[in-house]
Amino acid sequence: MICSKCGTQNPDGVNFCAACGAPLANAPSPEQPAAPGAPVYNQPPQPPVYNQPPVNPQQPPFAAPVYGQPQPAPKKKKKTALIVGGVIAGVVVLAIVLLVVAVYVSTADERALVGEWKATVDMTDYLQEKLNSIPEFGTYIEVTDFSFDVTYKFNDDFTYSRTVDEDSLDRAIENIKGDMKNAIYAYAEEVIRQNGLNISPETMFALSGTSVDEIVEESYNEELIAEMKEDLFSEGNFEAEDGNLFTSDGVDYMPDPNTYEAYELTDNQLVLTNATGPDLDEEDLAAYPMTFEKVAA
Repeated sequence: MICSKCGTQNPDGVNFCAACGAPLANAPSPEQPAAPGAPVYNQPPQPPVYNQPPVNPQQPPFAAPVYGQPQPAPKKKKKTALIVGGVIAGVVVLAIVLLVVAVYVSTADERALVGEWKATVDMTDYLQEKLNSIPEFGTYIEVTDFSFDVTYKFNDDFTYSRTVDEDSLDRAIENIKGDMKNAIYAYAEEVIRQNGLNISPETMFALSGTSVDEIVEESYNEELIAEMKEDLFSEGNFEAEDGNLFTSDGVDYMPDPNTYEAYELTDNQLVLTNATGPDLDEEDLAAYPMTFEKVAA
């Protein structure tokens, strides 16, 4: 191909003159677009388009908030809803008031018992009757006095304790020991008389390898006395309702509704008139009625 500028012959297929560098007649101009299929470099990447919803041409896709303009007022609640809500709130308050009143009424009897109460429990007649039932020997015994002091303490947290005055119980036990000795001597003398023996009761017991004191002390040993004291002691929770006193045996238990003591109460006197319960026996009921005097608030 001949260069139109300098006339130099150039081989076919070249775009510029080898002599002067001028573009040859078949070279594309700078303004001419690249041939179809040519790669395009340095194009910025385009973000992918994902399932965009069609835009309603009559409505913008979103409404930008406009500040400084009045906003629509919230809808007012209907008057009936306000009235119903007020009634419900009133019923709730009333229920709470009634509950407080019920609790106050249910604990009125308990509060009346709060304090310390002391009584002397007399078991003399009961022991006399029981010992008289012993064949042959029972007719010889006369119980002079078997009474002791018991204290009930009711606390305002609805717990209680029952204690026995150990000095008074010790005196009662010594009294019954003396009564037993007198009865044994009387019985021994009658046996000696019936058998025509000419010996004393002391000699008769000595021949048997024992004594009256040993017999009595064995009958009322320390273990038995300790068990008696333990049985008389109690503590737990209490409830009172309609003249009935319910107690539990231990602070971890609630009072048994089937076992209770009937009582009468004045300002300074508490009388336990009787007891009711499936596990109570004759001995449990022997001490009633018991009259307690209030010794401390």
